Amino acid sequence: MANLNVTEEYSSEMEALNTNTPAHADRFNERYNQLLNNDEYLRNNRNGAHVFETTDDMYAWLSDPKNKGKARAGDDLLIVDTGVPDWWVAAVLEEPDEDGRYYRIAELEVKDVDDHAAVFVSADAANPDAWTDVPVLASGEKHKSIFNKISTMFKNARFLYKMLGTTDISAIGDGTVTGAVNALNTDIAGKAPAVHSHAWSGITGKPSTFTPSGHSHAWDAIAGKPSVFTPASHAHDDRYYLKSEVNTMESALSQRCGTAMRWIGMYNQEITLAAGGEFYQLIPEQYHNWGYQFFINCSGNSLNFTANMEGFNMAVKNRGSVTLTTRVQVYIMSIGV
Repeated sequence: MANLNVTEEYSSEMEALNTNTPAHADRFNERYNQLLNNDEYLRNNRNGAHVFETTDDMYAWLSDPKNKGKARAGDDLLIVDTGVPDWWVAAVLEEPDEDGRYYRIAELEVKDVDDHAAVFVSADAANPDAWTDVPVLASGEKHKSIFNKISTMFKNARFLYKMLGTTDISAIGDGTVTGAVNALNTDIAGKAPAVHSHAWSGITGKPSTFTPSGHSHAWDAIAGKPSVFTPASHAHDDRYYLKSEVNTMESALSQRCGTAMRWIGMYNQEITLAAGGEFYQLIPEQYHNWGYQFFINCSGNSLNFTANMEGFNMAVKNRGSVTLTTRVQVYIMSIGV
């Protein structure tokens, strides 16, 4: 089986395969050959590095005939020992020089990088408003990536400093943030929240009666009282019957019906309803007979209430915008009962 002919001919171009490309060995061999040629080029034309513990170890390696050709011109010769210079291969010799070495070497120049500018995308900010996660630093990263991560760390440090604030906490706990938080947590442990409640049985020292003792309040000491009376504008207009009018109607009915209709009495009840609230109440059971007639009226805040009889039920609704109180009055008339 023949091998492909590998050369140092480098090319960055390669025809893309598509669905119409013939599946022939020649087409695949072309691509394999190009990849192998590129690999050979990179292997033979890159600078390498050789590491030695001491300078003497390096000299011994350079003088060993077995190592002839293992280094290339431009390769670095690095010494682990501190305080001595590193070297690089200036030329590869066919014959050893007067020192018996197969390489001519030169001291590796150490350049001053103090004034070199670093170009990278900075994530730092003078007044950051959020934390940014920083990926783990990895071996082999480029300088611009490393400096970007370092700038992100600086931004996060500024953000933490901003969140800590400038209030002196040296007197709380041990003066550290965690110590202050621990001290405050200890101080508030077991304390009731700002909004809470207690069962009546759990309250001690409460009076046995209310008010605990006879007392009075001066009018000026009462807060929240209306400035005028009645507090809300209202009128008693012709939508409501006066007692004298009811008496007149009763008299007229009695004259018309003779002894068949007579005045029985009045049932009344005071109620308080929220805005829009409704109230339903059966009148006393002894009047649950169709031989009775009922007239219903609201006394007090009457403009804000509607009232009517639904069967034997009083039906009352607060049409006002606030909670109000009224007295519901049902006039009961007997017809033949």
